[in-house]
Amino acid sequence: HGGYEGSDDGNTVGGDGCSPTCQVEAGYTCSEGSGAPDTCTCVCCGDHTATSGNITVGWGASGYALNTKCWYTITPAVGQTVYARISALDTEEGDTVKVSSCTSASSCTAMGTYSGRGAPAGVLSYAGMVKVEFDATSCAAGRGFTLDWANAAPRGCGDGFRDLLERCDDGNTADNDGCSSECTVEAGFGCSGGSTSAADTCAALACGDNIKAATEECDDGNTDNGDGCSATCTCEGSPCTYHATPSSHLASLVGTALPGTVIVLANGTYDNVEMHMELEFTTAGVSVVGSGFLPHAKASLGDYNSVWDLEGAGGI
Repeated sequence: HGGYEGSDDGNTVGGDGCSPTCQVEAGYTCSEGSGAPDTCTCVCCGDHTATSGNITVGWGASGYALNTKCWYTITPAVGQTVYARISALDTEEGDTVKVSSCTSASSCTAMGTYSGRGAPAGVLSYAGMVKVEFDATSCAAGRGFTLDWANAAPRGCGDGFRDLLERCDDGNTADNDGCSSECTVEAGFGCSGGSTSAADTCAALACGDNIKAATEECDDGNTDNGDGCSATCTCEGSPCTYHATPSSHLASLVGTALPGTVIVLANGTYDNVEMHMELEFTTAGVSVVGSGFLPHAKASLGDYNSVWDLEGAGGI
């Protein structure tokens, strides 16, 4: 290919990675052929026909890349219905996950469009093809999303039986006990033992693991006394003040901190900061004391102090 063409695979058929106008289509990469048509590969797209599964884009420490564009279809057997829910969501504002009902892959009607942080409540359903599209257009990348689907109607969250659209079910709809009111596993907890015939048991993973479970007052990544957060993850003194290091999970610390908590950041590079904001902000009575500029997903702290507002697991 050359000139105005982004790709040229030797045909003018759409849906194969190279569009009829010779541009790379969403979800594909195309490599230039040497004296031959380009080869296009689906890297963030696909057609699913299984009765249950999940679609995950990004996530993990690196998240998704800037300008990521993806699409997936879920096609049930004749007479069956697709039930889908977004079980995890952490995107920059403007980076959207769209879930649509379709009569074909090119004829769809949006059922829901999602962006931001925190899994939305509710289950979407359609007796036919469902299309999931992700479009990252912001100037900063986020962590990603996970969408679960099944061809069987979900039972009620909190009934003590984990169905295919639940990440946990501990037999109640209370928050802060490890399994949320939406049947997702809460930060700092682990849940196990759940099945279609048994409830999950959830417990804080460990004091000193850098992830503050809701049952802990603090978790600074160690079990030392005398540093503001005790060996049993209770606050030493008032206000609750504890010290974070670059290995601390800041999103969890800030998102679940008690009102009035002061988190002191040691100098270093913090890789799990959820977002950046301007100087001298505080939220929900939680102060984060550090220094330097906090770009998305990484905070490098220097030699002067400021108070920052960080968005964390609790949606601050």
